[in-house]
Amino acid sequence: MIKVSALTDLPNTPSSRFRIRALIPALEQRGVAVTDLPRRFSTQLSERFFPNTRIRRDPRKFAFAIGLHACDLMHSLKRVTKTRCFDATWISREIVIGHPSWEPFVRQPYYFDIDDAVFLRSNIQRNGIDRLIRGAECVFAGNEFLANYCSTYSNRVVIVPTAVDTARFRPDANWLPSEPFKVLWSGTSSSFPYLKAIEPTLLGFFRAKPDARLHICSNRYPYELSALRDYIDYEPWSSEAEVEQIQDADVGLMPIPDSDWARGKCSYKMLLYAACGVPCIVSNLGMNTEVLAKGRVGIGCTTAEEWRDALESAYCQRFQLRKVFPDGPTVVEQHYSVAVIADIIAVAMGGQALKLTRGKPHVMVDRLI
Repeated sequence: MIKVSALTDLPNTPSSRFRIRALIPALEQRGVAVTDLPRRFSTQLSERFFPNTRIRRDPRKFAFAIGLHACDLMHSLKRVTKTRCFDATWISREIVIGHPSWEPFVRQPYYFDIDDAVFLRSNIQRNGIDRLIRGAECVFAGNEFLANYCSTYSNRVVIVPTAVDTARFRPDANWLPSEPFKVLWSGTSSSFPYLKAIEPTLLGFFRAKPDARLHICSNRYPYELSALRDYIDYEPWSSEAEVEQIQDADVGLMPIPDSDWARGKCSYKMLLYAACGVPCIVSNLGMNTEVLAKGRVGIGCTTAEEWRDALESAYCQRFQLRKVFPDGPTVVEQHYSVAVIADIIAVAMGGQALKLTRGKPHVMVDRLI
């Protein structure tokens, strides 16, 4: 049994929840025992006490955020010290977000997990990410775009998509089409600008379809989408309700811009829709294109006209939409489920995946870039 410490982000941070914590039971069955050492402090927590203001414009929020960052530095040093008791370390993104910190003191060897193009944010952050890539025993990159970047600094890169817990995220066997026609967008408020980019198209659609609604599940109300306010049903996101929130939708949206940052996205929103049997309308970019090619899971769009036509088509076929796009659950189960991803990671870490899973592992280490 290999004992691995995991330096992860906050409890509700998607990258840590789905790429590490959700895999812990499956990895233990494969000979890799993972102990989670999560962050407790983050400048993001200032939003709880000073909502609806920006850190740079509110001196109180700025001072509070500085205090939280100092606490994060001290607590992260304690976390890093604990890694010395393990065989290896698994680092989710960076130890302290935004700049290098205690990386030289981490228990070696370490595995570096990257699921966003965080190297695009600043030169300081990029330099820190590049050093993490160079020193890693193996890099787990969420998609091909990220893997290609990481391969510039390492020849030990494995493409590891974000895992979906298909025991939780699955179709509702009792689901039936109902009124109104529910168009779902689920995600964090940091991605609201992506939805804003197709706001005119959405506005035209909902104005013409009085029996359709835009259902948004997020950490806050999307005030940015002012033109759509009469058509939005907002529901706060929660880990307890997230499955049902998706299962109840007629169609799910995932717009992303044509940018390198967007190409670093790992299509997780799309995968959750697909796992629940909800047809997707998504930007035909990056990993979204790869998922679309694996089966009848939804419609890829590039132009505003394509977004309009896709919405119209989904609406017109709403009573048989899941029969038109039936492959989502199968695609996710075969390519992105916890069992599949745990096999990849266990093999890369030297676990016992070959002995403990049925037949041949889905992805072997010859997937190294």
